[in-house]
Amino acid sequence: MTNGKTLTPQDIEQILSHYDVGQITNVCLPGGGTANLNTIVETDAGRFFLRRRNPKYCTDDQLLFDHDLMQHLARKAIPGPQPCRAKDGKTWLRIEEDTFELHRHIEGTVHDRNNREQIRSAARELALFHLAVLDFETEASKAWPRYDSPLLIRGGLAKLQKGLSPEHKDDLQFVKRQAHILTTHLPDKRYDALPKYVIHGDYHPANMLFRGDAVAGIFDLDWASRQPRVRDLADGVIFYAAERATDVDGADIVSLTHAVTYNRERIHLFLGTYHETLHIKEEEMAVLPQFLRARWLHCRAAGMSKLPVEQRESYFFQDLRGPIGWIEEHEEELSTVPS
Repeated sequence: MTNGKTLTPQDIEQILSHYDVGQITNVCLPGGGTANLNTIVETDAGRFFLRRRNPKYCTDDQLLFDHDLMQHLARKAIPGPQPCRAKDGKTWLRIEEDTFELHRHIEGTVHDRNNREQIRSAARELALFHLAVLDFETEASKAWPRYDSPLLIRGGLAKLQKGLSPEHKDDLQFVKRQAHILTTHLPDKRYDALPKYVIHGDYHPANMLFRGDAVAGIFDLDWASRQPRVRDLADGVIFYAAERATDVDGADIVSLTHAVTYNRERIHLFLGTYHETLHIKEEEMAVLPQFLRARWLHCRAAGMSKLPVEQRESYFFQDLRGPIGWIEEHEEELSTVPS
């Protein structure tokens, strides 16, 4: 078994033999994901979600942190995955170089981007998530550095700069200016001083399921760590409050990072609903525009690595300026605590 792009029926049978979950009756409904390989498996004991973890997130500490968090959130009635225990008692399984999780499948539908009540529910559940983690404790260490750092954005640009097409040279200078703005207005000292929670870190529709108008499950805690909670709010604005031409496809990085059109009413709906449950502080709203800028640029910089080399330049710069231009034009309004 290797870290390839598929799991064979024989692989799945081998993996499930380590669990007491009955006999397989149906296999291999794709489960989505751009970093992890996911499969839905049916047995005579029910339906399960089989997940091969990205090798980047597979240390014992990372796994223990994530699984302790899953169990803590379940005790707080936050809907989401619960890892099944293998026959050896562990909540993850290692076979050669691969690491697997098995969860009971949670039924739900993908986000309807035009459903205002789902946007409201996503905001409320995010606030409840942040409330739930206030007393979260674990012996595991997951002390990750700053998310969406200007240094990481510059690193992504460096990969593009060599052999850059003349048509994108002005775009490159534009992005460099944005990275400089982040360095100036959101230095590490200011970032580190913001209110920190254990955040989800990847709060978007591909990691959510809905049942009717309400959130049915919040998934994929790979990026959960202690960071400024305004980072999750930025995700909410980009992925729920903004308008997009098509629904998010969690298995397609281009779909996930497609340029959005910000919508004032939807932004007020998302942030206002969150604020009703858990107040957002003025110091957090003051830096929300910078977090939106950083998150958007980092989405594109990180997404490049998932595409063939010949597609990366056009992907990175396509419609890149529009969302940032809107942020710059409405920065004062974005910095105001919702009433």
